[in-house]
Amino acid sequence: MPTKKRIQYKPVSLRELLTKMKDETELMIDLAYSAVLFRNKEISEEVMKLEEDVDSLTYLVGMNTMLAARDADDAEALEPILKIANATDRMSNAAADMSQIIKYDSHPYLFKAIRESEEPLIRAIVTNPKVKNKKIGQLKIRTETGCDIIAIRRGDSWIFDPSKNTKLKLNDIAIARGTEDGNTRLCDLLGGKCTRGEIIQENNLDVFFKEDLEKIENHMLELINKSGLMVDLGFSAILFNSKDIAEDVLEMEDEIDKKHIEFEQHILSTAKTAPDPEKLLGFLQFSKSIEEISDSAAEIAEIILRGLKPHPVVDIIISESDDIILRVEVEEGSELANNSLLDTKFKESGMKVIAVKRKGDWVYKIKKQTIILPNDILIITGPREGQSIISSCVVKK
Repeated sequence: MPTKKRIQYKPVSLRELLTKMKDETELMIDLAYSAVLFRNKEISEEVMKLEEDVDSLTYLVGMNTMLAARDADDAEALEPILKIANATDRMSNAAADMSQIIKYDSHPYLFKAIRESEEPLIRAIVTNPKVKNKKIGQLKIRTETGCDIIAIRRGDSWIFDPSKNTKLKLNDIAIARGTEDGNTRLCDLLGGKCTRGEIIQENNLDVFFKEDLEKIENHMLELINKSGLMVDLGFSAILFNSKDIAEDVLEMEDEIDKKHIEFEQHILSTAKTAPDPEKLLGFLQFSKSIEEISDSAAEIAEIILRGLKPHPVVDIIISESDDIILRVEVEEGSELANNSLLDTKFKESGMKVIAVKRKGDWVYKIKKQTIILPNDILIITGPREGQSIISSCVVKK
């Protein structure tokens, strides 16, 4: 068993600790998907390093929270902070487990499911001389493409979680995550030499199990997409103190639990006659990690349903993290009213709508072609640079 480093108390603000935990955990999830899709040991090792860091941060949150509580009222106010910290730590542990799947000889359909998720990964080589020595922020990559560069391979070294001040060099290999359209725009910007993981090569034996494999892939795809949505909605429920969103998150968690059981049953049934059953092991580990991530998101949302009031520091944490969450109402006569996201300046913001409240009901899985109506309430997440564009789209002209 590896030796764990000793944790010593440090007088660090809870805001700083939790903001770092949230950002590092979200980065870990993206890197874990990247490690599996591109079968990269170095990215997997970075995920494990980050997991140890998040573990240490969790301890420090606990120490600083206990010192901050002077009476029962303080303890009640600070309890949500501990819940968020522990749930976030659980997410990081799941991401670390996911990254270890590269040790298995996994089936190609696992990589196919990751590649076809709603926010797929891309591996792009920088060959465009126009971006040479340009900063990521200067190129407005997040707002122009909607993609987030999560890692850069430069020669024999890696730059993980590059900042807006990181300069791109020719022959850099960028790993990014975003929509399929965004990936295409990023690919064109960087020079056009891109891949989204290996294309599946079926052998003759796979053909006989194609229907089973496609069912497994569709199950996995649903788990990936829904768990990602749940993470965003879990933090949204806390930020906006919304019982409606929190209840929906818990309902989604129940759906994922059921889907996870069906998925495992299907895997075991297929393994009985599959020519290479050991390659299905990666699916099981992957789905287990996704279920852990979704359970953690539900724990965060459940804080609202327990009647606990989020501490004011929670608002600051979410607003100061790499991706912000906005709640806006579409005014009659605004650019977005009666238009789709695709036909307005919204597409230039690099942000995404994760939920729409319309006539009292929440709608999820919003597409760019979806028509937005006046008085719709939108929950939006993405780079803070896009906030001004969002504001101009929803306010009456």
